Amino acid sequence: MSLRKAVPWWGRYYGKLILSALPVPYSMWRRLGLFRHGDMNDPAPAFEKFRSHFESAHAVRPIPENFTALELGPGDSLFSAVATRGWGGAGSVLLDAGAFAVRDVPAYRNAARLLAEQGRQSAAFAAVQEATDFDAVLSALNARYLTGGTASMAEIPDASVDFIWSCVVLEHVPREEFDIMAREMRRVLRPGGVMGHSIDLRDHMGGGLNNLRFPAEAWETARIRDAGLYTNRLGYRDILEAFRNAGFAWKIGKVDRWPAPPLPRARMQPEFRGRSDEDLTIAGFDIVLWPADDGADVARVATDRKEDAEA
Repeated sequence: MSLRKAVPWWGRYYGKLILSALPVPYSMWRRLGLFRHGDMNDPAPAFEKFRSHFESAHAVRPIPENFTALELGPGDSLFSAVATRGWGGAGSVLLDAGAFAVRDVPAYRNAARLLAEQGRQSAAFAAVQEATDFDAVLSALNARYLTGGTASMAEIPDASVDFIWSCVVLEHVPREEFDIMAREMRRVLRPGGVMGHSIDLRDHMGGGLNNLRFPAEAWETARIRDAGLYTNRLGYRDILEAFRNAGFAWKIGKVDRWPAPPLPRARMQPEFRGRSDEDLTIAGFDIVLWPADDGADVARVATDRKEDAEA
């Protein structure tokens, strides 16, 4: 039996709260393998995530050469800035809620070398090999690293990004900021642009919906966020409605489902009990989005919304 299955959800909940309260810096937890925001030692998974999101979005709306990418929540490394150049991009913006990314220059040299060996060469990679510090790596890749969360979106000019993507990040955007983030993504996306996200609706305690047990005054706190427990508890329909209000149309990709809601309604907070069975059985989903006011996509918007309604 795995440790995850052996420890009940409440054991992981209190364990994370206790560990996060200790006077230990994030860099130490990362070395111990706790509270990590990705795998900075191996660029291959980062490249695969970028490839998957890029290809899914490109299949819906072609991403131009020399594109600019925006990744939300890069975590412990900025390897996607390397991937952007390897896939023909001109540069990237990487936005996170804190300065979590490793600044180890050899890690980025290795990432650039690995991608070049895979046949995705870029003139920028030679400059990465010559870089002597983290800022020089960013300069070589024409990358910006913003660490103020949703507030940092204001630093990105209007209509300046062709491709926005994230991998299990949007569920961590604070609930009160989600609508703002959706509107900001629409603002910075160029006409003809596209974005792709994978969104995980499971809790961070047992992989179910135990986060719906807590009242807002207990859940929407810095302590929960600092412990790595926080998700915004928005449901599938809540997220789609936020995107619709921000001016997006979409195509739903893979949907992960539970056979039945993993938490009885009687154990949920009252605000969540009225959700449909569909909402409460969707554990995660992939979505590709584009500006709904792009005239060429009117027919597709209608088709995709019909398919979404029938899902």
